[in-house]
Amino acid sequence: MLLPALGVAQTATEGVTLTVNGRPTDTVQAALVAEDSLFVSTEVLATDLGVQVQVERGLWRLAYYDHTWLLRAGERTLRHDDREEQSALAPLQRGERLFVPLALLSETLQLVVTHDGEKWALQSPCANLLQVRQGAHEDRVRFVFDLAAPAGYRLYQEPGKVVLEMPAAA
Repeated sequence: MLLPALGVAQTATEGVTLTVNGRPTDTVQAALVAEDSLFVSTEVLATDLGVQVQVERGLWRLAYYDHTWLLRAGERTLRHDDREEQSALAPLQRGERLFVPLALLSETLQLVVTHDGEKWALQSPCANLLQVRQGAHEDRVRFVFDLAAPAGYRLYQEPGKVVLEMPAAA
């Protein structure tokens, strides 16, 4: 399939197998490969790596701990931590889903990226949990996980529980 980015046609390969922190992604359209680079959906960034994703009028805001990226589909100019930067590849949009070149984020997220053909794997830093705190409030219960350094995480619900997973040292 051909995708436009700044007037340049890119050939994208769909059906890429993506594993994050040892778990296969749940999303059918989790990633694609274009120009020999991995593009990851914002859905996977949010669900499997703990990146906060917001979109307003075509401007995508990605936040990870104290780092922020502001970007638009098809544009190579972006803002990263209040600095304007040029990316080698522009994010790609498919319907409501944005695919971000992993090269934009991998260093800041400290991801180890491996691949063998169309099988890709991302490993985020291991969580060094310092302390867990619980606070009971009038309208909610709050849990705080103090970490020694940023770490990716996966948060999801199952019947009767909320699950938070962080990669641990092997």
